[in-house]
Amino acid sequence: MIKPGGSGEDVTGKGWFTHQKARWDKPCFTIQKEAWQFYHPEREGNFSIGELRRIASFPDSFIFSGEWREASARIGNSVPPNLMRAIAEHIRKKLLL
Repeated sequence: MIKPGGSGEDVTGKGWFTHQKARWDKPCFTIQKEAWQFYHPEREGNFSIGELRRIASFPDSFIFSGEWREASARIGNSVPPNLMRAIAEHIRKKLLL
């Protein structure tokens, strides 16, 4: 019932703003431990673990084990590789050279 880019608050009129549906033309939301609150832009329901893994910039070969909720929580609790790379490069440029 939530339109792409919208939130649960649009549907219920209540403070369900944490339930959001992604859009194809905008960057995806930050994946948090509660990834079940973010919905696929086209189909009803959540992103798959593979989709969450790619959104968080983990390589396809990286495996998150466990049930969907456990695996999505691991992704949400992780520092995305691309973010860590950017931080490391910044530290290297500013402090080490």
